[in-house]
Amino acid sequence: IEKTDRKIIVFVDDIDRLNKYEILETLRILRNIADFKNVVFICGFDREYVVRQSQIEEHYLDKIFNLEINLTAQGQRSFVAYLNQLIIDSNGYNNDEKDCLTESINKIFYDTNEDVIFNIDLIHQINNQNSEIADAWPQTDLIPSFFFESKRDVKKFFNELFVNIKTLKNIRDIELEEYLLLKLLLFKYKWIYKNFTSKRMSNWLGNEITLKFEQGNLDNLIISPNLDNHDKIIIYSILKTLFPPSGVNNNSKNINQKR
Repeated sequence: IEKTDRKIIVFVDDIDRLNKYEILETLRILRNIADFKNVVFICGFDREYVVRQSQIEEHYLDKIFNLEINLTAQGQRSFVAYLNQLIIDSNGYNNDEKDCLTESINKIFYDTNEDVIFNIDLIHQINNQNSEIADAWPQTDLIPSFFFESKRDVKKFFNELFVNIKTLKNIRDIELEEYLLLKLLLFKYKWIYKNFTSKRMSNWLGNEITLKFEQGNLDNLIISPNLDNHDKIIIYSILKTLFPPSGVNNNSKNINQKR
């Protein structure tokens, strides 16, 4: 390698998808071979995740990497635009399905002025509180980064959604916006599926024809033990939208109607 007159560039990506021991082993290897002549290593990872997951000191990475370039975070608009583009470019949807899906997705994430809704400050404020969810806590508007950390997540959601949509006879037979909200909830919090079994739903949605998510039923939900207030308020907001306590959604297409 030293005698070659060419520079060798080695790309090491997705370090932040490794577990603790894999990260430490990768860093050890990089540290041991980083001084090879004519070799440049370009590594892509989330610094905060790598430090937290591997439990190394914050400045340890500075001993291995002599240049760090911070990339601009994905914008809220880019996630929505990418999801819509995946749907439009898909050969699996007809034109009517594409129009319905993109319109419903935009309604979830955009306000009437077609601006992406940003309501992160409230979420951060709530997350720093120690109190449990209460009626005084307002519902938050939903933004793409609540569900997607990268375009990879968007693509995964698109793939899951495609499989689910294709099980429906006609997407116009349902309230598509509500259906997408439910799918986003289940995509982000996989464990919440267990609350939607026929035996469990009556415990937190009641036994009436119109299913209602009441404040007092929160304790009846099976919730992940490591859930913080940030996630609780997102779940709380979605469930109150899908199953309003007032029972105002009483169209047969609404998701809160018993079938």
